Amino acid sequence: MSVEENQTPGTSVVPVKVSKQPQMQGLSLEDDMVDGDLGDGTELRKTHSSSSRKTQSLGGLTEGTLSQTKLGCCNSEEAMAWISKSQQKASWKIPHCGSLNDLSKDELKDRLRQASEVIDMLCCELEVAHRYLEGKYQALKILQGKAILDKATTHTKSLLLKSDERAKALEKEVNSLQWELSFSQLQMKKAEQSWEQKYNGLLTENKTLINSLQERESEFQELRAENSALGRQCLELLSMLNLREQRVYEGSKPQYSPERNTSVLELAVLGACRCPGVVESCPCSRAAAASRKRLIKLQQELEAQRYRREEALMVADAFRIAFEQQLRKRN
Repeated sequence: MSVEENQTPGTSVVPVKVSKQPQMQGLSLEDDMVDGDLGDGTELRKTHSSSSRKTQSLGGLTEGTLSQTKLGCCNSEEAMAWISKSQQKASWKIPHCGSLNDLSKDELKDRLRQASEVIDMLCCELEVAHRYLEGKYQALKILQGKAILDKATTHTKSLLLKSDERAKALEKEVNSLQWELSFSQLQMKKAEQSWEQKYNGLLTENKTLINSLQERESEFQELRAENSALGRQCLELLSMLNLREQRVYEGSKPQYSPERNTSVLELAVLGACRCPGVVESCPCSRAAAASRKRLIKLQQELEAQRYRREEALMVADAFRIAFEQQLRKRN
């Protein structure tokens, strides 16, 4: 399709001279994102080629479109580096001729073809820039995800470290408490054994005292029976005396005391002896006096044993109460 076919009568067409720089050579794509490089992405580089063309059409208008496209796609100097390094810009200059009517049909077709090639090249550059931006966007997403993951990993590691330190501190505290508990249990066991030994010793001593007390009580009962028998004999002897002798005896009888009671009873026994043909007291009266003296001595010992028994019972009750309190505290 030629330019002349699109012209309408009465319309003047301004001829445009397209001049292409000699630096336009074959383009090669090289990806900088290989092996994790996040530099310039896909960049256009120069390759040495023998084919070069000069374009002379669409001057200022096409140059403005190219600059707007590249500036809209790349907003940083790093993104624009591939454009400056490639040196593939085409310079468009408006020819001085005022009309395309002076050009032949072949020249118009040639210029139209050149303009189509320039447009194709611009489309390719636009697609490359679009891919470059997509690569940058994907790399940015990957870096953001990695940064978030690193931050979460660091936070998790710090939490794990704090939890490990807390677990170690709790383990040390538990070990110390277990040691204190075992030590207190050992001390409690030793105290329990000592209190049990003391309690068993007190029980044994108490049983011994109870047995001795029972023996003393049996002896006391025997002595009481003997005393009652001697009392009856004394009354019988006093009844054998006449009234005058009884009054004399009652008047001469001293106040009651254990020693005096013994002497009085001995005298009574000696005076009560009525054995015929015997000047002194007979052996039976001596035996009665000795038994009476022994009875009084046994009574005194019985009182002392009773006092000791009461003390032993009090001590046993105290130990029993202490042992029960110890068992209650342990439970």
